[in-house]
Amino acid sequence: MATSPGTMLDPALPALERALDSVAMQEILDRATHPRSARGHHATILSHKVGQRCTIRYTPVGDSSAESRGGLIGKLYRSRRRARRMYDRQIELGALAFSDAGRTRLPAALSFIEELGLVLQSGIDGIDLRDFIETDASVAPFELAGTWLARLHGCDPPEGLRFVPTGGRLARLEGWFDEIRSHLSAEDERGLARALDAASSRMASVGSPVVIHKDFYYANLLWDGAAIWGLDLDEVGVGDAALDVGHFLAHLERHAWRTGRGVSAAHESSRRFLMTYEEIMGQGARTLTPFYKAYTFVKLAATEVVRRREDWRTATRQLAEFGRRELETYDPAQTSDSRPSM
Repeated sequence: MATSPGTMLDPALPALERALDSVAMQEILDRATHPRSARGHHATILSHKVGQRCTIRYTPVGDSSAESRGGLIGKLYRSRRRARRMYDRQIELGALAFSDAGRTRLPAALSFIEELGLVLQSGIDGIDLRDFIETDASVAPFELAGTWLARLHGCDPPEGLRFVPTGGRLARLEGWFDEIRSHLSAEDERGLARALDAASSRMASVGSPVVIHKDFYYANLLWDGAAIWGLDLDEVGVGDAALDVGHFLAHLERHAWRTGRGVSAAHESSRRFLMTYEEIMGQGARTLTPFYKAYTFVKLAATEVVRRREDWRTATRQLAEFGRRELETYDPAQTSDSRPSM
């Protein structure tokens, strides 16, 4: 979404108008990319959570350096305190988990503009992993995705990260079920209700809490042809590793199904991701992974009900069915808690 200055897009984010004005932002962007490599930048909104935050891409115009192809990413926050926290988090986690500039990376935090509540970071010239499901190129991206997540999970938690309790996930899952149950057949509703009841009686938290991304899925991972870059640390906290693992796997299967290839199209990519993740972290996350896959599927089903896009009823029923199947495989007594140190 490209835009031009002059329109107040979000009264709760008054700095957004200036952040989208490439002329007004030129000096700030020049400082962030010193030495200057472009005559100017074109501002494009990538995502906008009204009243809270906005992500903007600054694409260089007339750039003279190959390094500037990815441009800059600006993350504008309503709260300047939160913006500062996000800037510090990007630096801390980059140093703790991704400091060796290998094939698993985090974009560099370049500048914090306090008066705007804006964090500037390096843009990445890459494509997200949805395009690599069921292709010959899937080997490196998905194996490196497993390595990226293991490095995050294995690092020491920075101070101030909030704890994400496992118990609250079950209550949320039940809430989403209440939102979708009237859109399911009577048989599907009874089946998912039984699976939820059985899962709640077996619910257990396993392993030591780790740093979790909390929104880890294919769209937040970019492949540049040589390395994987993890994006969007806004939800990072401390919790169960299986939340990230299950969330990633469920989104892969849902994408494969929505694009007409069937869930099985994601199996090889999922296998490679898990293989490299478990080589580093062990199999401890397997215990709750089916639960968190179900949690994600039912959340996505509830999102379909809210958004009501084309064919949303079919999607709601299918995602609920995926969730039921995962809950029926959840048995914490059957898997190992092994987790080697990094």
